[in-house]
Amino acid sequence: MRHLTKSLVVLGLVLFAAAAFAQEGEVLVERTVTIPRDATFGDETLARGSYRVALTDISGEKWFVIKKKGKEVARDVAIEMPNKDVPTSGLKAEVLKGEEYYRVRVRQGDKVYLIHFLLKGGKA
Repeated sequence: MRHLTKSLVVLGLVLFAAAAFAQEGEVLVERTVTIPRDATFGDETLARGSYRVALTDISGEKWFVIKKKGKEVARDVAIEMPNKDVPTSGLKAEVLKGEEYYRVRVRQGDKVYLIHFLLKGGKA
């Protein structure tokens, strides 16, 4: 009985570690981006400044994970778009007309993914 209990505990730890790894996903591209003003991304408000943006594959779906000082601060599903006008360096960022959104385009192989940050205090 004691061996069965130990086996179940070990199995539980293995499953817990596997679930944590699957949730974290595989980082495909990671770059630094500087958000010019306070912004909203997903359900989170981010202060202006530099962040690490990681295009991540989580269970076959592409997500953007935003990190500050190595800690995740926001996450949202990545939007795939036609691959044009994105430099080979892998990242292009711009404030859109009306200064309401900050768009970041990230190239990963032959695909391009979009991030949109809703800027605070943009023009109406």
